[in-house]
Amino acid sequence: MQRTKLTIQQRAELEAVMRKRHGNAALVRRARCVVLWSDGERRVHIRTKLACNDAFVSKWTAAFEAQGLAGLVSVHPGRAPKIPTAKLEARVLNRTLKHKP
Repeated sequence: MQRTKLTIQQRAELEAVMRKRHGNAALVRRARCVVLWSDGERRVHIRTKLACNDAFVSKWTAAFEAQGLAGLVSVHPGRAPKIPTAKLEARVLNRTLKHKP
């Protein structure tokens, strides 16, 4: 993979992410990976510093090159919200009508 130089603005954004005290630790790790990669660090050193593997370095540097900072945010599919069923609603209503709090 060819290394691309970060612009001043990109570097500033990544460093801001890394400086946050109450940020997402995974996002900070990914940002640090991209900065180290663009600074010319070898994969061996990045793996050692971040305790990661080659796939991690490849995945997040490619994601950053394709989408910028937004590419470093991991999107988990999640699941649909659980909608209470009519049976459960009937049980709750019955319980509240029969028992006082």
